[in-house]
Amino acid sequence: MSDRVSWAMALPDFFGSRGNDVAAVNPDDLRKVWAMMRDLQVKVKVLVAGCIKACSPGANVVAVWYRASIRGCKCCRETH
Repeated sequence: MSDRVSWAMALPDFFGSRGNDVAAVNPDDLRKVWAMMRDLQVKVKVLVAGCIKACSPGANVVAVWYRASIRGCKCCRETH
C-alpha cells in the first residue's frame, strides 16, 4: 500500500479482522506523530477558548464552530 493512500482506503487495512494486531510502526514516526498530537491538543484548547470568547453570551458554540468549519471547507474547495 502506498504511503500516500487516503485515510478512507487505509482504515479497512488498519482495523482488519478481529484478533489481528495493528501493524508495526517505526518508533521515530510514532514519537513525531505523538508530539504533533500533544501540540494539537494545546491548540484545540486555545481554539475552543477563543470560540467561546468570540461568541455572544448564550450562543451554541458547537453549532457556530460547525457552521464555520463547513463554510471553511466549502471555501477551500472553491479556491483549489
